[in-house]
Amino acid sequence: MQLNPRVTYSDISEVTGFSESKTYRVIQVLRERGTVERVGARKNGTWKVVSDG
Repeated sequence: MQLNPRVTYSDISEVTGFSESKTYRVIQVLRERGTVERVGARKNGTWKVVSDG
């Protein structure tokens, strides 16, 4: 997400080997913790890594 803020759930799934649904759940946890946030629209937005921990 830091290297490619426009990365998709599908892209992350390919790299990690997780299913798209697991990727979605993991990112939801990161969003709830305040580690990452979505900036902009759902389709055209980007990811922002707020903190590394």
